[in-house]
Parts: sequence; structure tokens; C-alpha cells
Amino acid sequence: MYAPVFSPINPNLTQQQRSYKNVLNGYAESTTLSDFQFENQRRTFDSFGYAADSSVGEHDISQIVGDQTSAEINQGMTVFETSKKRSGEKRKKEKNNDPSDVEGFHGPWAPFVDEITVSRPPEEEQKEIDEYLAKKCKAKRPTFEDRNAPVSARDPESTTLNKESEDSSSTTLHIKDPYDYQGRSFLHIPQDVGVNLRHTKAIQKVHYFPISAHLFLTCSMDCKVKFDIRSGHVVQEYDRHLGAINTVTFVDRNRRIVSTSDDKSIRVSGYACGLDFSSDMSSYVISGDADGRLAIWNWKTTRIFERIKAHDDVCIDAKWHWHEKSRVLTAGWDNVVKLWD
Repeated sequence: MYAPVFSPINPNLTQQQRSYKNVLNGYAESTTLSDFQFENQRRTFDSFGYAADSSVGEHDISQIVGDQTSAEINQGMTVFETSKKRSGEKRKKEKNNDPSDVEGFHGPWAPFVDEITVSRPPEEEQKEIDEYLAKKCKAKRPTFEDRNAPVSARDPESTTLNKESEDSSSTTLHIKDPYDYQGRSFLHIPQDVGVNLRHTKAIQKVHYFPISAHLFLTCSMDCKVKFDIRSGHVVQEYDRHLGAINTVTFVDRNRRIVSTSDDKSIRVSGYACGLDFSSDMSSYVISGDADGRLAIWNWKTTRIFERIKAHDDVCIDAKWHWHEKSRVLTAGWDNVVKLWD
């Protein structure tokens, strides 16, 4: 293969240069190699800097091409081997492989020699757990029934409840329990919306619960502020005002409500029909009027897109649902709140 073929010998060429070539820079031989082994060695060389010498058969660390130090540290491990080879003995297990011993036979389920089978914590940890549970019992918060119980029925040892001053204001809870079976408050965000109010006089203002819009708050000239939720019933009613309530809003991170009234606690004069933009901030605006009609405006063209007879009296406020673009909530002085779809 390396002998010259019918040509004069060039004395200036080396033996390799005079050898037979089937490619430009050498001689290439065809061989069969597994795709998996090729990728295994290629990725190992890219990751660790070494690969097996393909010119020999069975190989060890001494027959590796590349970084010999890295090969010794990793013990010739490739990228497809999940972990390094273990050095030393494994954790010993109790041995009893005699199947005739029915009670003492272990087989592959044999426990380890130094295995701890007691689940009870040590004495020091048990003391810390007992102290923590004792503190937790002392710092237990009063339940909803304890907070609403009369002063005579409260625990005399509880100084916190006895020091609470009596408040002349009152609230009426229209549901059996403010918490459900999972301990969630009725203010928890549900997946639907319900409508049912029982105001006795004209409704002055309506306001969605911020961000979620799962509740809406109404105030009326019957001196009451009410919540309405998915159950279709009034959840809680506030009757602290002595006069007609004009405005109401959420404050303090949606945990409190502020309302103004004609009882001179916060004086507000006059009223205004509310308006609101569409939830997707497109070209539509809704507003009410003194005749109880709901007008949908196209503010780009300054024309009324549609007019609906929503209430028998003044349509004082209108809100577009924040998530469901096809729903509109209106409040009127006919003591009715309507949800339009």
C-alpha cells in the first residue's frame, strides 16, 4: 500500500508523502461504528476533555485520548453514565436468604445493619415541640363567635375581649357563616357573579371590587351599604349613616370601605351619573341619564352606538365588567341593580 505505483521516486519526499493517498491529505478507510458509541465519545470529549482511543479494542484509562488527569478523576466515566463508580463497600444489610425460615427470611427487603426503626424524635427535639405547641395554644386567636358574643358571655380571663369598648354601630350578617368549609372568607374570589339586592330607596352609587370584580358594593338613600356576591343574597349590610349615602369606595388595599352621607359626617352636595370605559379600553363608553336609559357611546366618532331603557327612574351609575367584556352593571333610583349581557 505504501509502495510507489509506476512512477519515478521523488528523493525530496518523506515516506508518508510517498505513500498511497485516496484523499488529499492521507488515506481514509471505511469502517462500521455504532452511532450511539460515536455520540457517547464525542459528547464525553466535549464535556470532560477525553475520549476512548478508537484504534484499539477494549480500553481502560491508559488507552484514552485527551486529558489523562480528568480521566483519572472521573475513572473513565462517560456522559451517559449517571454517577461515578463507587469506591469502597456499600452499606451492609442483614442477611437471611433461607426461604425455609418463614419468620426471619429477608430476601431483597432486608434492612440495613445500622438502620434506625424508631420514628419518635429525640428528647431535646420533643421538648422544643412541646414548648412550641404550648405557646401556640396560648396565642390562639378568638373565633368569630367569641368576637360577636356579648360582654357577659365572654371569658373573664381574656383581657383582650374585656377591654374592647362598646360600639354603637352594628352590622347584619345575611349568611350563616362568613367562612366556608375550607376556611375561606366570603370575600374570596369566586368564578361567577350573582345579582340580588333589597334596597328600599333609590340607589346612589355602585362600585366593583378592585382587581377581581367578584363583588360589587352599593349604597342607597335608605342609609345602608350592602355587599352582593355569587350566592344571589345580600351578604353584609352597614347601617351606620343616619342620612342618605351618596358615595362609597374601597380603600386600604381593598380591606375597608369609605362612604359619604347627608348626615354631615362627610358632606356631599348633588349627584352625577357615572360613566365607564370598556374593559379592553377600546372606543366605547357607557353612561346613564335622568330618564333611566343606558347609552353606549363611540367616543372616536362622538356618536351613540346604542341606547337601552335600563331603569324606570334615574340610571345613576354604570360599570363595565373588568374581565367579561360583554357584561355591564347598572344601578338606578328604582331600587334595582341590573346586569346586562
